[in-house]
Amino acid sequence: TDTASLSTDESNNLQTYINKDYGFSFKYPSTWSGQINKTNNGAIQRLLQFDISPNKSFFQSFLGAHISIMLINDQDSPTDWYKKNIDLGPFETSSTNEVQYESKNLTINGYKTFYVKQTTSSYTDNTYVLSDGKDYIVYMTFRESEKHYSTNGTIDQSNDYSQYLPVFSQIVNSIEFN
Repeated sequence: TDTASLSTDESNNLQTYINKDYGFSFKYPSTWSGQINKTNNGAIQRLLQFDISPNKSFFQSFLGAHISIMLINDQDSPTDWYKKNIDLGPFETSSTNEVQYESKNLTINGYKTFYVKQTTSSYTDNTYVLSDGKDYIVYMTFRESEKHYSTNGTIDQSNDYSQYLPVFSQIVNSIEFN
């Protein structure tokens, strides 16, 4: 049974997502509404998605300012898992055609972490992959900006969500495996 709950930390105006079954928690702003999603697709558990763009249609909710958090049952290192499952090109700081990558290995709260910033002509994504060092990997991604193009190739809509990067960083830095 998947047991997840939200609690409020009044001192910092944060809520805590706690998943007791997987021994995992993180904090996020209490003003955000997240959808707890218990979808299990094999080894991947999509846990929570925050939609931080107000007044969006159903279709638009799949685009734009949102943070996606997934838990994966895997014993690979964060770097190996990313390269095996998400690998879209070269790493380190590089660019190929229209895609630029910036990546680095980090340690967050004592957990091995792989960070990738991927920039294309259409979007910029920031992704962190953290490992508990045993059985689980947490995959967190945030779309920093996006551009939608019309059929004639001109930019139809452009959105910049970079003001949420410090909050995304706060969420990532609050992850704990219990």
